[in-house]
Amino acid sequence: VRRSPRSRPALTDAVERVDQVIGAFFLVRRSVFDQLGGFDESFFVYFEEVDFSLRARKAGYRSCILGNVAAYHVGCVSSDQVKDKRLFYSLKSRLLYSKKHFSHRERLIVAVTTLAIEPLVRCGGAMLVGNLSTIAITVRAYWRLISDCVTSKT
Repeated sequence: VRRSPRSRPALTDAVERVDQVIGAFFLVRRSVFDQLGGFDESFFVYFEEVDFSLRARKAGYRSCILGNVAAYHVGCVSSDQVKDKRLFYSLKSRLLYSKKHFSHRERLIVAVTTLAIEPLVRCGGAMLVGNLSTIAITVRAYWRLISDCVTSKT
C-alpha cells in the first residue's frame, strides 16, 4: 500500500510490519506491556511509544498496522496552545531516546544536530518567510532545552 502523507491510505486486508505505531493508535497486549515494564516514565511525552516498540522488538515482538482498520487522530489540539513547550518536550525526548538506545558516537551526532544545527535551520527558515512567531517559539524551546540539559544532564 503506497501512502502519501497528504492522502488517506487505501484500506486493504494487508497486515504490514512497521518499526513502531504512533501512540494515538497504539494497542498492545497487556501481558506484553507488563512483561516490558510499560512505558518508560522518563519520557514525559513523545518517544515513549518509540522506546516501547524498540524494547518489544528486541524482546522478539513485532509491531504491525492493520490495513483494514481506519482511525482518525486530530493532532496537536492541546499542544498548539503551547508550541514552545511542545517543541521542548519533543527535543528532550529525542535526546533521552538517543541516550538510552544509541552508541556514544550516535548520541553525539543527535546532540549536535539537535542543539546546534536544527535551531539554526528552524530560525533561518522562519526568517526566510518572515515568521517571527516561529523564531520566538524556537528560541524559547531551545532556551528551555539547554537549561534543562545543564541542570538535569539529559
